[in-house]
Amino acid sequence: DGTLHLLCYQSRKTERVTGAASAEGAVVVGHTTLAWAKRNARASGRDERLLREVTERMAETLKLDGSISRTMLGSKVITWKQCHVTKPVPKNDATGPCMLLSAEPPLLLAGDYFTASNFGGCATSAFAAAEVVAKALKRE
Repeated sequence: DGTLHLLCYQSRKTERVTGAASAEGAVVVGHTTLAWAKRNARASGRDERLLREVTERMAETLKLDGSISRTMLGSKVITWKQCHVTKPVPKNDATGPCMLLSAEPPLLLAGDYFTASNFGGCATSAFAAAEVVAKALKRE
């Protein structure tokens, strides 16, 4: 929609790591698009307009009824000023969207800076790195 790029069910992720459910309820994290971040780059994380716009989009996307401000228990805005990848590192024909630093022992760099500035980009690079490591270990 131009505002939201990704919604993460953070409390589920935390529960999987810690083994304990959140006592406060569901925690959902909204990640904005690069275009939205660029339009709002000069704004402060304390800008209520940012929070209102993102939470309204989240409520629409999640099909929540009523006022989200009444159901939301807490919030914070983190404005990243320099994290979006605009030009990824060129792919290597041998390794794909990751970089082999050492063949023995296998050591690779992976991350969204090889693909796109989002979680999918991170995952794509991580899977490519895992494949390179697996191939290297099979050869030993």
